[in-house]
Amino acid sequence: MSHANLLERRLSPSRGAALVGVVAALVVIQIALTGVILAGARQASLGSARVAASRAFYAAEALNQRAVREIVLQTDEDGDGIVGSVFAGGSGLPLGVGVSLGTLESTSVIQGQNTLTTLIATGYCQDSSRQVRTTLERTPSSDAFAGLVIETWSSSAGLSRLSDVAWSTSPAFVGIVPTIDFPNIGGQRWPGGPTGRYGVRLSGSINIPTSGLWTFSTSSDDGSDLSINGVRIVDNDGLHSNRTRSGTVFLPAGQASIVVRWFENSGSSNLQALWQGPGVPNAIVPASAFSCEPAFPVPPVAIASTITAPASGATAVIVDAYDASAGAYSATTVRSGIPMSINSSAAGAWSASGDAQFRVDPLVGPGASPSSVLSISPPASVSGTSGNLQQRVPILNITPPTLTSSGALNLTSPMTINSNRRFTTLSATGASAVLTLSGNITVVVDADLSVSGGASIELAPSSTVRLFVGGHATIGTGSGVNASGADPRRLTIFMVGSAREFRLDGTSLVYADVTSAFGSLVFQGTAPGIPRFFGNFRGNALSINQRGWIHANTARSGGSTGARVRLASWTQER
Repeated sequence: MSHANLLERRLSPSRGAALVGVVAALVVIQIALTGVILAGARQASLGSARVAASRAFYAAEALNQRAVREIVLQTDEDGDGIVGSVFAGGSGLPLGVGVSLGTLESTSVIQGQNTLTTLIATGYCQDSSRQVRTTLERTPSSDAFAGLVIETWSSSAGLSRLSDVAWSTSPAFVGIVPTIDFPNIGGQRWPGGPTGRYGVRLSGSINIPTSGLWTFSTSSDDGSDLSINGVRIVDNDGLHSNRTRSGTVFLPAGQASIVVRWFENSGSSNLQALWQGPGVPNAIVPASAFSCEPAFPVPPVAIASTITAPASGATAVIVDAYDASAGAYSATTVRSGIPMSINSSAAGAWSASGDAQFRVDPLVGPGASPSSVLSISPPASVSGTSGNLQQRVPILNITPPTLTSSGALNLTSPMTINSNRRFTTLSATGASAVLTLSGNITVVVDADLSVSGGASIELAPSSTVRLFVGGHATIGTGSGVNASGADPRRLTIFMVGSAREFRLDGTSLVYADVTSAFGSLVFQGTAPGIPRFFGNFRGNALSINQRGWIHANTARSGGSTGARVRLASWTQER
């Protein structure tokens, strides 16, 4: 048989069809395998995209959280000079997730008293991007006090720069001051404090009234610096006589954090903080701009050295507290368990006898034995729980502003003052002598202040007044200070100078916050007259001779001036 016939036989129709079927099957298998391979490649590509998208999301979330943390803490943690920004020079920030980079947009708007800050954080990885949007709402806080927290440190060695102060250690004194204005006194600024080799830190919030460029300055002897939102704006460090240094920063309207540090080595000493901005001339930052939320109880009555209360007669001496913001002193506004402090650790520094009743929690000097400092002879009593101050309270000697003197004022008939005034002495005598202080004003009396014979000093509605007295202040029987307004928060009295006495006689009434760093609050009541004081007193000594009542005010002197931050919204954009 020929080869041709053999080939023809092998490729007979039936056998050829079978071969075609096998080949077709192989083709199908190949196509199927190719499909599986392609599907696997597509799945791998999809998985890679998902990984990139996840990395982009985590990059955005990391950026967002870092910015939120800076805003909540009001600190520039990454050192780029801006709170709420986590970039330097506008470039992207590597986040440690492959090739991911991020960008951040931040905008703030004022709505009423609140500040809304929107953060848009975008994370990138390969061809993927994800975006996280967060809105933070900063609202006023009712826990705030007017003024700034002051902390002080003493040094046994000489100081030549701010870094020589042991800022990280526990301060010797902690309290609140209204503003940063400490003119030169060249001596002791608070009872128990040194005359040199000390450091001071003031911290809290400052209200920026208008968005724009703000210039801050410190004038100091010796060195100082000033930081806003954790960023050092003013560097005035080093040993030097009085010198002014400034710095400028853009700030949005609303609350910002402020920290001012100052050290004094020896000799003359002063510190002032100034600002200048849109519509605001260069001037010392006013007290109304500051607020703080101290992390310690602020005693409405704080004494540096001695408390004496030799009572005579039933309920002759009562020391308690009330909330002036809730209305007049009454059973519904009275408060118990409020702190009252004495810096002294000396035995018997706080003494009471007869029917003296201290309805307070007494706090004595750090480390002292309360049972030793308190000398209470029954039936006199201290009803609260005794304890120790963590740090002593600084009671600063405040220097009055410089005003042109108008000479002596001797008042026997009604009179209204509605501008800043200065007098050598001021006396009001007789029931017709009513001195009305109107507006937000300052009155300086160089020497003695006397209100007697039924005379009174009153505040016009909505007025707030600062009164500086360089001599003694005596409020006689039947006379009053701010008695018709009955709101101690609107009148602040500073007894300046050395060993100045603020005295209440007979049935006198006073509604005020009084500071007397080196002087005393003295009650000279006699049966049946009981002088009454409504407000806060911080001074060197308290003496209640026979009769006198103190109703300390627990209401925040600054109202709603601090701030709280809450997360208003969080969304993933894409």
